[in-house]
Amino acid sequence: MRNFRVVGEQDLEALAAMRWDFKTEGTPDASTDCDRWDFIEACTLFLQRGLRRETWVYWVAEEAEEIVSHLFIQMIEKVPAPGDLHPKWGYVTNVYTRPDFRDRGVGSELMEHVVRWAGEIGLELLIVWPSRESATFYRRAGFENSGEIMELNFENEGAS
Repeated sequence: MRNFRVVGEQDLEALAAMRWDFKTEGTPDASTDCDRWDFIEACTLFLQRGLRRETWVYWVAEEAEEIVSHLFIQMIEKVPAPGDLHPKWGYVTNVYTRPDFRDRGVGSELMEHVVRWAGEIGLELLIVWPSRESATFYRRAGFENSGEIMELNFENEGAS
């Protein structure tokens, strides 16, 4: 039986370890600036700060009490407007399902729970920057290309 829930502090180290797996998957010989345990420690602290400040919400799917999929939402507060004193939207990121649990609908079910929750708490919208491979997944969940977002990317500045 699957369980979908928002995590607490007791889950953060497991999420940090899954993030390592997510970012190194398919590249076992990838060069990194730190070892796995240093990464897990730093990532756990990051996740803890987000949880305590209530700027991040972390959702998981579990099977047999094991976390098999997760999805992170950064809560973005907007400037108040006369008709909406507490506007917020959510940035969806770090969506990951363990390889052994893929193609079973786990990620889609998790996304359904998150979308329902976002509507219930009154988020204005959810956004995501999908990879080419994941765009279909997000379209199935109801996301659409808006063509409205503009960006200024500093990572590619000066690259020719």
